[in-house]
Amino acid sequence: MRTDIQRTVLRCFAVLNQRQLRQIRHSVPTDTFQTLVVSFVLTSLDYSNSALAGLLLYLVRRLQSVLNAAARLIYHLWRSDHISDALACLHWLCVPERIEFMIDRRSLKSYIHTNIHININSCHSPTKFLQPANLTIPTQFYLCSVYR
Repeated sequence: MRTDIQRTVLRCFAVLNQRQLRQIRHSVPTDTFQTLVVSFVLTSLDYSNSALAGLLLYLVRRLQSVLNAAARLIYHLWRSDHISDALACLHWLCVPERIEFMIDRRSLKSYIHTNIHININSCHSPTKFLQPANLTIPTQFYLCSVYR
């Protein structure tokens, strides 16, 4: 697990430190540059996020440093500047929260998927399936803001 995380961190920092990416940030709008950074960096961080549950603290800090570097690159911040405001403006979660969010999201999707199949099989008419009472979501899933 440690080597996989080190490989991911090195790959993300290689993308962030490329001279080409730093040069184009002045010539494109901030939204476009943010989309580029998200597509290069965050997708590789979120690739197998649910497998990272219970990760050691020093490995979580390595992954968090990638998120911090990406936010600094987008907002032109120095290494000594506070990063929490930039992460909040980008609507990015910290790494432990991202891992928990991905696990909750996958749990909710599998719960909904299994209940839809059960409701389809037990449904005799199409109008009965369209009623919202057939799909009940437990309060623990309803209270977490999974979908925006």
